[in-house]
Amino acid sequence: MKKISRLLSLCWATIFLTGILTFQATAQQATLNGIITDFKTGETLEGANVRLINLDNPDQLLGAAADRDGIYSVNRIDPGSYRVIFSFLGYVTQEDTLTFAANESRSMSVELSVNDVDLGELTVVQRTSAARSEMGRQRISSVDVSRISSPVAGGDLVNYLQVMPGVVSLGNRGGQLFIRGGTPAENMVLVDGSLVYKPFHILSFFSPFPDNLVSSADFYPGGFNSEFSGRISSVLDVSMRNGDRFEFGGSGSVSPFLADVMFEGPIKEDQLSIIVSAKQSFIDETSSWYLSEQQPLKFQSQYIKLSNSNPESSCSGTFMRTKDEGKINTQKDETVEWSNFVIGMNCQALNDQNFFRFNSHISNLSNASIFEDRTYESAITQFRTDLSLSKYYGKVRADYGVLFRIEWMNYDLIGRVNGLADNEFDLLSTGGNVQFSIPLGDKITIEPGAVLSLYNNYPASIEPRVRLSYLPFGEGGGEINAAAGIYRQAVFGFTDSRDATGVFVTWNSIPGDSKQSEARHALLGWQQGIGNYFNYSIEVYYKDLYDIPVSTWSPIARFSTNLRLTNGTVYGTDARIEYNRGNFYGLLSYGYTNTTYTAAQDNFGVWFGEPVVEYNPSHDRRHQVNAVTSYELGKFTLGARWQFGSGAPFTRPLGFDEILWFDRRFPDVTFRTGDQRILIDKPFRGRLPNYHSLDVSIERVFNLSDNNKFSTKLGAINIYDRKNMFYYDVFTQERINQLPLTAYLSLRLDLN
Repeated sequence: MKKISRLLSLCWATIFLTGILTFQATAQQATLNGIITDFKTGETLEGANVRLINLDNPDQLLGAAADRDGIYSVNRIDPGSYRVIFSFLGYVTQEDTLTFAANESRSMSVELSVNDVDLGELTVVQRTSAARSEMGRQRISSVDVSRISSPVAGGDLVNYLQVMPGVVSLGNRGGQLFIRGGTPAENMVLVDGSLVYKPFHILSFFSPFPDNLVSSADFYPGGFNSEFSGRISSVLDVSMRNGDRFEFGGSGSVSPFLADVMFEGPIKEDQLSIIVSAKQSFIDETSSWYLSEQQPLKFQSQYIKLSNSNPESSCSGTFMRTKDEGKINTQKDETVEWSNFVIGMNCQALNDQNFFRFNSHISNLSNASIFEDRTYESAITQFRTDLSLSKYYGKVRADYGVLFRIEWMNYDLIGRVNGLADNEFDLLSTGGNVQFSIPLGDKITIEPGAVLSLYNNYPASIEPRVRLSYLPFGEGGGEINAAAGIYRQAVFGFTDSRDATGVFVTWNSIPGDSKQSEARHALLGWQQGIGNYFNYSIEVYYKDLYDIPVSTWSPIARFSTNLRLTNGTVYGTDARIEYNRGNFYGLLSYGYTNTTYTAAQDNFGVWFGEPVVEYNPSHDRRHQVNAVTSYELGKFTLGARWQFGSGAPFTRPLGFDEILWFDRRFPDVTFRTGDQRILIDKPFRGRLPNYHSLDVSIERVFNLSDNNKFSTKLGAINIYDRKNMFYYDVFTQERINQLPLTAYLSLRLDLN
């Protein structure tokens, strides 16, 4: 959409000029900044408050809140003495007295300790909420994750994501999330700054991100800022918890689905800590005991994080490994498997008013599709190093970054994808990004930014982006969020879209002459709190898609395929309402998405004479409803989740015929009728039945001693045993259903 591109260019240039004028207009008064962190773990505390009270004039108050990096900045401080107060809900307040001279810049970083005193009943304004976002960014905490019913003790981040209205999971196998019309390969998932190509497990209830490891996560379903590049659909930026720097602890749990253990503690007290976790599935063995058929699904993951922190700097090293294998379609003789390997380092420090971040990682994905007589393989490895700088100029925050990235890809697809038989491909890229957060008065904040990318195989790319927040009635009176931007992706992950169960991904360059896949996002939303307990939000979005690789289609079904490029559009609406008071939590969300691909006839081989073919891909789920409740009844916690999804598209068979292969042999037409062949309709013109399911659980926690506790959780998946269709094989006329009614008992022990 050319109008979006022109609008972005005009807005970015105008706002950039506004930022320069703002810098110049900043009065030369004193400033105070620093980082606010947790005393036990060294993790930053977003939303912590800083207040300055003038000792000579107590009515003069100044203040600020820590941003997503834990940084605060108070400016325009008149010379004099001030009482400085650092506070955060649930933490012990710290106070100090500082004296500022004219034009003085000072740094003061603090560590806050958790308040162990029983504070009684409090009215809490939520820092995180499923119905609140900050210019498209939704902040997710470990408490948010634990509220969503999961078939193990505790929660999992992937279950939380699946109740978001714009997120589609087509089944409980495969570990794939389609976000606002994008494919899984168009999503970026980061763990402590390191990329994970395919993070979610083959049984879609689980990921390497359980609630006892996740510190927080930033979820951008669209319109993300210039900090992120290389993907065109969404970003999930996960921050994993640091180990305790003072005390040892751990946990272990077991259920019919999996077992996991976690250990944490200091290596050098008050400085260096470690946290270790391992997970192993059981469903492959246990499903034959109580389900109608065995579920041939296996997965495991291991995670280690070393952390070294002090009030003004921190460094961490992360290792993650996952392995998944099994049969997505239990009736087909095909096994899929994939594994991730990630090792990364992340450092950040405050030095003389400048906040530096350094990140470097190596990430590898290997996956295979295994038949009786053939194995198809694909692998990708990325090395990336980036350095960024954040600085406050008065109230304006500026972020600058540079990066260097190499990606190695290889694959063996002989006989499967024409033109991608057996090859290797390397991509070298470098570039930078810039972004400003500019408050215009007390009600408007604008974030213009841009990404510059230079490649060895592609032309240079500039991606302008802008985000906006407007408080028309002041703080607490509702908020308008808007975002627009251009996003490009130089490598793509191809999955044969003709196969509804396809999870085998081949990473390669975009076919064609130096093309990149491109998406142009525009979104507009409103959110508001009602009293202290209700939040609601509604957001509309639109995306133009260009040069998206897809499989070619033909009326005659073939095993092999070609790759072609298609354009498309995505538009939709997300609506959420949330209630959170004391011992009751409720969330209701609705999502509408319309995804349409458009391609010329020559992209589809032999067809029916139409010059342009429009179709809805297999992940075009139009309507989706999620209802979640959690209720604390005495010593018990009751949880429930109901999901509804309208039918996903599939390609219908037109009929069968019989073919005589004259090119192979001269047939005897008197006695032999030929080989049976299926003829198929235009792609994805049919719709599978609607999906709906109810999961329930009841959990009891037993306090053993001090902070040690034992948890039991009893629950069931698909409690009214709905026969939800996962896949329909048009060749064999076989129907594959998703999981039936499945009961479970989970046990967990936490030691601190």
